[in-house]
Amino acid sequence: MEQHPQPPQGGDEQLPVNSYGTDDPERQAHIENARVDASRERADNREQLGRLAAAGVDPDDAEALIEFDRSRIEVREYYSPAPTEAEHAASQEHDRREPPRFYVSDLAAHEAGLVHGSWLDATKPLPELQEDIFALLMASPVPDATRYAIDETRGFADFEVTERTPLAVVSRVGKGIERYGFAYAAWTKVIDTHDLDLLDRFSDHHVGSYANLEDWAREFGAVSEWDKHLDEVVDPALRPYLAIDYARFAEDQREQWDVVEGSDGLVHVFLR
Repeated sequence: MEQHPQPPQGGDEQLPVNSYGTDDPERQAHIENARVDASRERADNREQLGRLAAAGVDPDDAEALIEFDRSRIEVREYYSPAPTEAEHAASQEHDRREPPRFYVSDLAAHEAGLVHGSWLDATKPLPELQEDIFALLMASPVPDATRYAIDETRGFADFEVTERTPLAVVSRVGKGIERYGFAYAAWTKVIDTHDLDLLDRFSDHHVGSYANLEDWAREFGAVSEWDKHLDEVVDPALRPYLAIDYARFAEDQREQWDVVEGSDGLVHVFLR
């Protein structure tokens, strides 16, 4: 005999609940945005774990570093709604710094006693820079000009551009400085700048920028909840007399981290 589903006793038939658990469009949108953010965070974590593993970092250490970076941001947002000294300085730097650019000189014209060159925007993609240089040489007052040199730079902070610096590196560093500021320029002092892939991984290595190294140690201690641990294990009568020597900790950790004093007056800390 054919069976028909019966409605539940004692009331109207209940409609199935959707995956959001609510019919409110605003709440559904909020839940969906949270799902997207969570998915993006998981994907970012997997990508960063892969990069750190490829660099030889132990998987457990890599996960701890990712968690530290995420916690550092959360602690700043919760405890420091106002900009920190380093963040304020970075904001001022962004307002005042000159965009990275360089002057290209036509060597054939120079050898003929003529001045022919142009300032180029270093933040442009490499193909566009190559086209600009080609156009410069095509317009040379000397026939068949093919050689050029970078004579001068602006806005590169700690990064030194020489006649041997490949144009691809100049473009990558220019875009990095435009996006991240002096911290990126400081990072070029501790890496092989000819490694183009490494130049794109600044955010994987940058721990933060601080007024001094002790500020970094204090932030590390806040994320690790050192004071809370001391409160739990030390006799309350002795606790007021115990304090963490953050300055010594910071100096001891120099061997584990890359620390660069930037031309902006800040201390930039990087993972090795």
